[in-house]
Amino acid sequence: MTGCVDLEPHGYTGMTALERAIMAEWDAGLSYKRIALKLNCPPRRVETTISNYDGKADHAFACRAAKQGSEQLLAAIALHHPERIAA
Repeated sequence: MTGCVDLEPHGYTGMTALERAIMAEWDAGLSYKRIALKLNCPPRRVETTISNYDGKADHAFACRAAKQGSEQLLAAIALHHPERIAA
């Protein structure tokens, strides 16, 4: 074993600086859109990079979207029908 420490996200090597930055933000939980805005690059580039390097990207995105939708629904119920929310 060498004394080198791999600091790349996911342990990926051979990636461009932009690809590493995209994957680091993805690992941190940002959405495609937020990554594109933060890194000032086209959303399609973000989607392609994540798709290429993270085989679970579509599933993770769907899970995040479902969680966000559930949170929004709960907030709407709490706003319009607070009596239905258990204390």
